Amino acid sequence: MNKKMPPWLAVTAIIGAALAAIFVAGKAMPPPPSDKPALTAKEGSGSDAGKPLPIADFSGKMPSGETFRFSDLKGKVVLINFWASWCGPCRMEAPDLVKIQEKYRDRGFTIVGLSQDDSLQLAADAAKEDNLNYPVLIAPDEVSQAFQISALPTSFLVNRDGKIVWSTLGMTNEQAISDEIEKAL
Repeated sequence: MNKKMPPWLAVTAIIGAALAAIFVAGKAMPPPPSDKPALTAKEGSGSDAGKPLPIADFSGKMPSGETFRFSDLKGKVVLINFWASWCGPCRMEAPDLVKIQEKYRDRGFTIVGLSQDDSLQLAADAAKEDNLNYPVLIAPDEVSQAFQISALPTSFLVNRDGKIVWSTLGMTNEQAISDEIEKAL
């Protein structure tokens, strides 16, 4: 009994198995537990506007070897940018972020690049390649979980009072965020 499976049946079985795997994978990864309300990142001020940061302080090593402490930025306007060296859209938005940092840094503004890479060396190499002119570090797990990062790039603009005033899921550019930075400054 050595019968061949019709080609259409094999293709149907493969497609069905792939769809089932996608469905199961999506259901098998619940969001990380948190006692804080979920942040929803949307272009513009969205529902994040006015929310305090989900994590008050964090620290990590920068490529220079120095320790970065978010608390050192108290009183500044900060764009927190979650990114990765392997993320094409992240790398595409980098030149605009460099321009934004250059334009506003003397007015009490900075960007913090929180890399989702597995190693600081990967993040450092990408930061050097893209001429990033702001602090870069590996995002501590608790920070990524607190912000409930589900896609890259994702950015949050934080005002001087530590409240989120703007957020975006996906790429941003100088034009899209400049008005928001001006208001926060």
